[in-house]
Amino acid sequence: MRITGGQMKGIVLRAPRGLETRPTSDKVREAVFQTLGGLVSGTRVLDLFAGSGALGIEAISRGADFCVFVEKDRSAVRVIADNIARAGMQDKSRIVRSDFRDAVKMLSRHGETFRLILLDPPYASDILTGVAATLAANPIVAQGGILVLEHFKKTTAPDSLAGITTAETRYYGQTAITYYRSS
Repeated sequence: MRITGGQMKGIVLRAPRGLETRPTSDKVREAVFQTLGGLVSGTRVLDLFAGSGALGIEAISRGADFCVFVEKDRSAVRVIADNIARAGMQDKSRIVRSDFRDAVKMLSRHGETFRLILLDPPYASDILTGVAATLAANPIVAQGGILVLEHFKKTTAPDSLAGITTAETRYYGQTAITYYRSS
C-alpha cells in the first residue's frame, strides 16, 4: 500500500494485521482523490474509521491542511501513528482513539468542523444508520463540505448524511464510493 499522489507519493504505508481492518486499495484511493480534484487543497479533513490512516494521509499528501484520524482499535492506532511518522506529517495530524460516536460528539463540542469527511466503516456491520444519526446530531461539516463514504457495493448507502443528500455513487469491484456534497 502506497500514497498514490501529492507531495508524499510513493511512500509505503503499513496496514494493521488481522481481518478487523480492510484498508482502501491504492486504486480506489486514487480514484477518490481524482474525483475530488482540487477540493482537497487547504481543507481540514476527518478520517473516520481510519484503520491504517491511508485516506487521511493521502489527503494531506494532496494538500489538505490538517487531518483528524478517528480509530478505536489500539493496534490500528499504532499503525496510523507509524504511517504518519513515515510520511513526516505529525504536525498536520491528530489521532483520536475512540468510538466514532464519542469522537464526533467531542469534536462537535469543541466547535471543530471539517470540509472533507472520509468514512470507511466496517463492511460487515449495520453501522451506517448510527453514522447517519451521529453526524446529523453533531454539526461538524463545514459549509461546502463533502462526505465520502466507502461501503460494500451491495450495501445501500443512506440517502443523506449530516443532512446532505447523495450526489453520486461509483463502483470499483466490490467497493462502492458514495459522495455527499453540501452547497
